[in-house]
Amino acid sequence: MKALIPSLFVFPLLFSCGSGEEEVETESFNQTEETVNTEEVVVTEVENKILLGSEVCGNFIIGKTVPDLPKGLKIRHFTKELNNGSGSAMEETHNVIFSQLEDVVELIMDQGSNEHHDDRLIKEMIVLSNYYHTDDSIAVGSTIEDLKYTYADHSFFYSGTENKYYAESPLIPKVEFIFSEDDVKKKVNSTAEKTQISASAFKDGAKITKIRIY
Repeated sequence: MKALIPSLFVFPLLFSCGSGEEEVETESFNQTEETVNTEEVVVTEVENKILLGSEVCGNFIIGKTVPDLPKGLKIRHFTKELNNGSGSAMEETHNVIFSQLEDVVELIMDQGSNEHHDDRLIKEMIVLSNYYHTDDSIAVGSTIEDLKYTYADHSFFYSGTENKYYAESPLIPKVEFIFSEDDVKKKVNSTAEKTQISASAFKDGAKITKIRIY
């Protein structure tokens, strides 16, 4: 009978060790299951941190050809028919630069003497989103109050030939900050190419809808 005593103690010990291994394996399996069920959303970031300014918008420059696009941006083309005043029409080439979310800038190209599209030069740019902004953080979507505070020496104008309300500042030449006609209290009745108006003509909180660089 004494010989049976050691075997009775061995059996509970083995059972205890087996139970511990089962708990470790269960924890490991649960961790793996959580990792598999986790979904990661990958968003492509647009790598272009250069600002807009006089004759410059990011890596696009007035008088230059369209450069290689920054990561995350693409390009599409369209043509616009213009009347040169003599009765004959001519086509103007536009390149729209866009991200996966929105159009960011429209490049209006000089026709030049070369028929090859890629050799045409940028003559004007229309910024369409807050993707680009000035060194003073003014962008599409900034309010008229932001603009007046940032550029103390500012002026507001109306173009009767283009039906356009906009602001300019000598601190950032060859740049127009364009406002919507809907944000004007009383419409200007003028056919002049450029008429200076007061800032009081705009509603409080009026926002910049586009920025023209020329």
